[in-house]
Amino acid sequence: GRRHIVTAGPFGKNVEDLKLMMQVLAANGQNHLPELPTTDFDQGESWDGQPLQIGYSEHINGVTIDQEYLEIFQKFLAKVKVTSKGLTKDHPEYNEKEAYLKYNTLLGFEMGVNNPRFPLMAVGLYTFLRLKYRDHWWAKGMARGMNMSNAGYARTIDYKDRFSEIYDEFLTRYDLWITPVCPIEAYKHQKAGKPFTINGKKVGYTEAMGKYAFTTAFSGHPIAVIPIGKKKNGMPVGVQLHARKWSDKRLLEIAQHLEALTDGYEVPGMVKEK
Repeated sequence: GRRHIVTAGPFGKNVEDLKLMMQVLAANGQNHLPELPTTDFDQGESWDGQPLQIGYSEHINGVTIDQEYLEIFQKFLAKVKVTSKGLTKDHPEYNEKEAYLKYNTLLGFEMGVNNPRFPLMAVGLYTFLRLKYRDHWWAKGMARGMNMSNAGYARTIDYKDRFSEIYDEFLTRYDLWITPVCPIEAYKHQKAGKPFTINGKKVGYTEAMGKYAFTTAFSGHPIAVIPIGKKKNGMPVGVQLHARKWSDKRLLEIAQHLEALTDGYEVPGMVKEK
């Protein structure tokens, strides 16, 4: 099959822009993949405007977020709660370490499948990633994927499907699940692998970024990200809005409703408009 871990989505300054881009992406009749349901964005499920049953978590996979970010996040949730049917603190349950390893194994295979097989290439990759990022599980998964057979890839893709079912079942409990985007605010470009300082403690680069991004990409459910404010340093923070598969139109309608509770897109403090 053509299942893999790549999930792509458009970027825009507001939800209206995202709707337009999703209309273009969904116009896939000519090159439609038979294993996917036929989609028509304009004819997709719509939100009826009724109060929402919302789940939320102040972290993903136990990685604590910056305290100032958390306070902005909590203020946003307080606004959401006023018009929602219910607001429940919740998080899907799974073996996070195993899922992280499997994700990186798939990543290693898909990135290395067309590379020539040099002797000890996987060992070299593991050593490089382990030393640069200080992340054993990422390095191990990538190296394992480099040497994986096609049959092993198929088995790992089957694991991905089972993992997706965990999120799918979880997301059927709510109209929306709200989480931070990552543990910190938007940050200036920096050397890859450099750790972040969160609440006075050093947190590894992939510990901070990967554990927020990998499960959502691995599951494959739709997510909309909207800004909810800025820290005192002028850098923006946002939320991820998670929804069930194939509910993209409904998700963007809800995102547009929640966007009205914020100041919308603002130019970061480090950027000067020309």
